Amino acid sequence: MFVPTTNSEVHCFGGSPDCAAAYAWVQTHLRELGPVWLPAGEELGDRRKGNLGEFIAFHVSEAYGLSGEGYYCDLGNANKPLAAASDPGLDIVFVHLDPGGNAANDRLYIQEVKTTGDHRLTYAAALVADHVKLQERDSDLNLQSRILALKGTLKYQFKLAQPYLDRLEALGHPDAQRCERVVFLPTLVHEKVGADPITRLAEVKLRIAELGWPLTNIFPRSIALTRLNEGLLFLATNQVFEP
Repeated sequence: MFVPTTNSEVHCFGGSPDCAAAYAWVQTHLRELGPVWLPAGEELGDRRKGNLGEFIAFHVSEAYGLSGEGYYCDLGNANKPLAAASDPGLDIVFVHLDPGGNAANDRLYIQEVKTTGDHRLTYAAALVADHVKLQERDSDLNLQSRILALKGTLKYQFKLAQPYLDRLEALGHPDAQRCERVVFLPTLVHEKVGADPITRLAEVKLRIAELGWPLTNIFPRSIALTRLNEGLLFLATNQVFEP
């Protein structure tokens, strides 16, 4: 599976005891979901690669802290990792509503994910643009619009009563600096060999903070896998991969 390590800037997740074990862990989750596997010889494509990256990011986050009583999630494209298309909107959202009723402990976790097999990790810059969208006034992709959509998910899927929905709505604010209980987890699922995710994601963190979001609420994540492009294709075709 994966094991976390943390420095002052970035939360890093690597395969434990190796990347072969990490791929096997992901494959177990894929098989439990039971997708329609990609036929042999078909190209993975950027959309499926991105969806698989979100699937991996979701399961890593759930395994390491964002689960348990009071947690609710909206998986987005992570729930259909082998789909040839992807829907707009937030990639992954975790909502934590304190089961003890203390609204001060409520949190909204927003996890935007980018997946790249290029060890230079230049694609990390696209994570900043995802956070720009959250501030656009006339958009169904801004934070307030996404929270309203989440209310529907919590009401109809999780059957939460109105007081909980009101607590969710209270987490957002049009002024980015006042979103003190919104936590950002910009995530790279990336090639391990030759990559420097800490430098790239530290830059992403600063640029997101320059948009107005509280610096202390931004926790970039690196999920590193050896021979990522090949590994994702093996996962999509339900084959064992040992890099």
